[in-house]
Amino acid sequence: MEDINERIFSEFRRQDARRVKIGILDTGIDMRNTAFQAKNVRRRIKKRVDFVDPEGRGVDVCGHGTHCAALINRVAPAADIYIGRVTKDWSGLDEEVVAKVSSRTPSFGNP
Repeated sequence: MEDINERIFSEFRRQDARRVKIGILDTGIDMRNTAFQAKNVRRRIKKRVDFVDPEGRGVDVCGHGTHCAALINRVAPAADIYIGRVTKDWSGLDEEVVAKVSSRTPSFGNP
């Protein structure tokens, strides 16, 4: 799979340009997941913001956001990743939280 991805994406990867920033608005991230154990991978997670619980750290208890971040990590190795927890799970999404995120997205500031 990695060989196929390399052939497909190699011409689109940025080598000399500034790093790409990718924001994931999902269920957060579980940094204990094996996909994020390597030191160079952990450095790529630039910021975690919990819009659901202002006292929280954006920890994923559902697994969906962690899975999304792991996929981004594999297909975009030159990207910096920013995590925004906007829901605990996909049983319901609070419109107020989404509105709060939308108003802060340009700076990805603290809630």
